[in-house]
Formats: sequence, C-alpha cells, structure tokens
Amino acid sequence: MYLRRSFIFLLICLTSNCSKAKEFTEIALEYELKFQKVEASYYYSKALEEDEDYFLANKNLGILLSKSSESGDVSLKYLEKAFLKNDKDNELAILIYDLILVNQDFGKLKSIKNSLMKNLTQFQVEILTNLETCMLNSDEAKKMISKIESIGYSEIEFSIHRSLAYCLGLAGEKEKKSTLLEKYE
Repeated sequence: MYLRRSFIFLLICLTSNCSKAKEFTEIALEYELKFQKVEASYYYSKALEEDEDYFLANKNLGILLSKSSESGDVSLKYLEKAFLKNDKDNELAILIYDLILVNQDFGKLKSIKNSLMKNLTQFQVEILTNLETCMLNSDEAKKMISKIESIGYSEIEFSIHRSLAYCLGLAGEKEKKSTLLEKYE
C-alpha cells in the first residue's frame, strides 16, 4: 500500500508542476532560438510560476534579461537564484560577477566573491580580478586592459562584456567599447 501511494504521488508530481515548468521552459527555448525575446521571457516566467526554483528557467531568463542594459538588476535576481541551485556553473558565476561589477556594488561582491570564484579556472579568476581592479582604480584601467588582452578572454567574452566595456571606456578605448557593446546588445 505504501509503495503504491508513493508511486501515485510521484506520478502526480511528474504530471503537474514538475512537467509544466519544464514544458514552459522548452517553449521559451524555442522562442529564444527564433530571437523572440518577449515570448521567451513570457514562457520562462510561466515556468517560474509553476516552480519558482526551476534551475533552467531561472538561468535562461536571467541570461536573456542580462542582454538588455536596462534589466541588469532583474536578471541578477534570476541568475543568483539559479546559482544557488548549481554553484558549480561557471557561466553563472562569471555573469553574476560581471553584473555586480557593472552595478558597482562592491559590498555585495565582497560578500559573495568566494562562492562565485571557488570553481573558476585560474585564468577566469585573473580576468575577473583585473576587471575589478580596473573598476576600483581607473588610473589602472590601461594596465588592466593590457593584462586582460594578454591573457585572452574570447571564451568568456559574452559573460564579461559589460564590465570589460566599462573598463575599455576608462582606458580611453571608446571605439573598442562601442564595438563590444554593439556585438552583444
């Protein structure tokens, strides 16, 4: 009897909220692939109405919203929620770090920096540290940009483009800044 009741409970879970959140997320992904951001956002939101902790919906909605310069604070909320579910996701850690840097919320960065950096590679940590130094001390901007360029950042460029563009501006590299922002926004 207990086994049967557990099985019925599992079926109810799988056919209700659990699968609806996944279903809405899959619909959102289809819209996102068609570059229909509004529709994708709507279906990610629907998924989160069904299951507010659904990792993929939080992550993808956060990434989608982070592509708009006006949605940084909102996207950060979703990215942080997803990161709580999977703190080994380096893409999330780097995106969160970047958004916090751009918001210049150094108090917040200080409080969560260790958890964000614990699974990053040495080169990722070095790039983020140089970006942070650049933003904290604009006199060091040119030097930090040189270091970042010598390390190479192409594999994480999307994730750091906002703070990198800010530092390029501080270093007087206005054309590079504009090109970078146009590429991702």
